[in-house]
Amino acid sequence: MRLVFLFLIGILGSTAEAAAFGYLAFGDVRGHLEPCGCDPATDLGGMRRIATVIQRERLQDPGLAVFCTGNVVAPPREGKLKTPFILEATAKAPVDACLLGELEWQSLGDLAQTKVPFVLSNLAPAAKAVPAHPFVEGPSFIALGYLAPERGDSKALRPLNKALLSTWKKLLAKHENRAKILLFSGNDKDLAAVEAAQLFDFVVSANEAPLDAIVGTAEHEDETKLDRKRSRLGTMMVPLGAQGVLRGGSARGSEAKSIGELFATPTPAPGALGAPGAGSGAKLPFAEAKLVTWLDRGYESEASLKDLYVRYAAATKSAFAGAAAERLKDLAQTPYAGAEACVACHAAASASWKASKHAVAMQTLKAKEKHEDPECVACHAVGAKEKGGFVSLTASPHLADVQCEVCHGPRKDHVANPTIKPKLAVAARDACASCHNAQHSPAFVKDAYWKQIAHGK
Repeated sequence: MRLVFLFLIGILGSTAEAAAFGYLAFGDVRGHLEPCGCDPATDLGGMRRIATVIQRERLQDPGLAVFCTGNVVAPPREGKLKTPFILEATAKAPVDACLLGELEWQSLGDLAQTKVPFVLSNLAPAAKAVPAHPFVEGPSFIALGYLAPERGDSKALRPLNKALLSTWKKLLAKHENRAKILLFSGNDKDLAAVEAAQLFDFVVSANEAPLDAIVGTAEHEDETKLDRKRSRLGTMMVPLGAQGVLRGGSARGSEAKSIGELFATPTPAPGALGAPGAGSGAKLPFAEAKLVTWLDRGYESEASLKDLYVRYAAATKSAFAGAAAERLKDLAQTPYAGAEACVACHAAASASWKASKHAVAMQTLKAKEKHEDPECVACHAVGAKEKGGFVSLTASPHLADVQCEVCHGPRKDHVANPTIKPKLAVAARDACASCHNAQHSPAFVKDAYWKQIAHGK
């Protein structure tokens, strides 16, 4: 059934060039330079693993093309720390062509020096300079890119209409002997128009999840969710958060195994089928046909982009230290008391907390050398994003870990005067969802998890 499904959703183009053409595609990294690692189920993706897969596959097939559907940079609300590193990692992966997506459009000023081969084929003639090519050529393909006007700028981007399709048709006619690719970010109506025009052998879509969507396990558990519904050609979306690499064309026929799988394969007896020197029957290091290569820890390679990750770790620590210096002055007026202040009146609850994993949350980060990563610290300390909250293990060790005030709110005034009971914006029992979301805790069920930390007053 799996192979039938792959056949139905992966119809090859009609040309001989398309039939022999294979590609890998990823995109919608959305700032996920490396996986969070909070839960094994969502420990997927990351630019290091993407680069490892690309390098491994190209050892087997040097002509394999690699495409990116854009939205690789982090959303503006997350700041710009990751942007240069993600762009550098994308270029070094390497990719042959990358759609200039919605997030890139919002960050055009950050793309000036990038070496990523961005492509955008529906720019209006009067549009200001955009760091993207109208098309990208490879030895066996020509790739165009479409970003719907409503996802960028309606004045700078041409809509999907007969005039644009006619322009594309004339361009593609000059490349009859190449596979024709469209990297696409648009609605179902646009997609239907593209497919009806029959200009492309393959259309690769950006992920349609909203830009504020939290990466979970839904697509990994059910690959059919990547199918662009009502797509005549079986157009597929790349996995959200770059948790996996989409395989297309002839690349769906086989997949290079992960290092872990290779070492786990028993060595055949001499002369047996698949043993060294067994002739044409020797078993190659490939698995069954796949739609997606999901990037679990088996694809982790310390060598891939090593220097880049070292520099990123240093930049993260530097940013954390800078923010800590700014936040230090607020500690004098902190509204937080710390868990030890609660013990005298709430002994039973305190004992229950000390026996929970919440009480060692920061130790978990320190063991992974992530205790100076703002993204991680936010869910492992008290008020890490609030004025007067956690600063660092040196400056505010009493606010480390997931303590009482993470759920019950600042309580310094309450400690001084128990009759003061500040109102909460979110009820204590509902505060869990701020960190226990689809990315950090995909199996989270409030009632079940509550039993693990239930405590009296």
